[in-house]
Amino acid sequence: MLMEDPKGFVIGIVLIGIMAILMYFTKALTLDGIVASIVMGLAILILSNLLGFLTLLLFLILGTLATFVGKSRKKSLEHLDAKDLFGRSAYNVMSNGIVAVIISSLYLLEVERRLVDIAYLASISAVLADTLGSEIGILSDKVYLVTNFKRVPPGTNGGISVLGTIATFLGSFAIGLMALLYGFHSICVLLITFSGFAGAFIDSLLGATLEAKGLLDKGGVNILCSASAAGIAVMLFIILF
Repeated sequence: MLMEDPKGFVIGIVLIGIMAILMYFTKALTLDGIVASIVMGLAILILSNLLGFLTLLLFLILGTLATFVGKSRKKSLEHLDAKDLFGRSAYNVMSNGIVAVIISSLYLLEVERRLVDIAYLASISAVLADTLGSEIGILSDKVYLVTNFKRVPPGTNGGISVLGTIATFLGSFAIGLMALLYGFHSICVLLITFSGFAGAFIDSLLGATLEAKGLLDKGGVNILCSASAAGIAVMLFIILF
């Protein structure tokens, strides 16, 4: 892993620099959020390879673009704190990516590489699915609490909508497609997609229950979202293959 591909490593470093500059000028991340994304990107690049980093980069790009969709309307939602939507902090960045970094460290151990790949892809799939579901779903007029399906205001923890569910699926599917570049059979695209979608659903459940009661914060929910998706994916992969 580490420095196995010097050319790929250099390409990754250049992409990290470009990413940091874009995040700075678009104000998609706070300064500490940019630093966190650089550290996380370097960790993934060193522990895995360029493909692992590109998977993470896809999450950052699509997640950032989704943040700016309907930006003016999001700002008009009075019960929401703008910092939860724009200028994401280091804590938000790390809570979304820390599971992926931990999984990547397994490449240094004698662990079946395919299992690590599956777990890594699923963890990224879940956080992208959750991010797109939240950022796009918040634009829906009809939002329902996942636990009882009662109507709630857009942006409520654990709120789901048709629009948000579609965005969630597309997010998980986008990373699922990356499985083909990792050399997996096409059935693994569905496996990753399902696992990522399931992780995002667990995120909604935790948001409506533990987070709503103050027992978990958003960062903790994000970590459990990605970790659960990785666990589901590995279990299914072992069963199916």
